[in-house]
Amino acid sequence: MMGQRLAALEKNYKRVDRSITTINTHLDVVETFADTRFNTIDTRFNTIDTRFNTIDTRLNANEMYLNKTTKVFQKRLDNLDARLNQLCDNVDTILMMLKQAEVKNKNKANIDFDNGWKLCEPSEEFDLYQNDQHSCGVHLLTQAKAYINREQHKAIPQDEINLYRHQIAEEILR
Repeated sequence: MMGQRLAALEKNYKRVDRSITTINTHLDVVETFADTRFNTIDTRFNTIDTRFNTIDTRLNANEMYLNKTTKVFQKRLDNLDARLNQLCDNVDTILMMLKQAEVKNKNKANIDFDNGWKLCEPSEEFDLYQNDQHSCGVHLLTQAKAYINREQHKAIPQDEINLYRHQIAEEILR
C-alpha cells in the first residue's frame, strides 16, 4: 500500500511539475507581451515628447523673430520720432525759409508774413494740438499747407494720423 501511495504521489508530483512548467511558459509569454506593450507605449511617449520639443523650438524661433522685428520697428519709429522732433524744433527756420522764398499759394497770391501770419489764442473749439509725442510733423505740415492754400486750419483726429501721413507721403512723391 505504501508503494501505491508513493506511485500516486510521484504521479501527482509530475503533474504539478508539468503544470508549473506550463504556468512558467505562460508567464514568459505574458511577460514578453507586457514588455512589448510597454516598449510600444514608451516609444509613443517619446514621439509625443519629440513633437512637443519641436513645437517648443518653433515657438522660441517665432518669439525671437518677433522680438527682432519689434526691435527693428521700434528703431525705425524712434528714428522717425527724432526726425519729426527735429522738424518741429526747426519751425522758426522753416518759417524764415518760407518768407525768404516768397512762397505763393495756388492762386499765385503772395503770403503776407508780417500781417497775414498771426498767432491766435486757442478757443474751446480749437483742437489742433497733438496729444502724442510723434505726430508733430504731420500737424506742422498739414497746418502749413492749409495756411499756404489760404484754407481753414484742419483739426486732425488722433485716429486719422496714419491717413494724414500717407497723404503727405503721396503728395511728396507726386
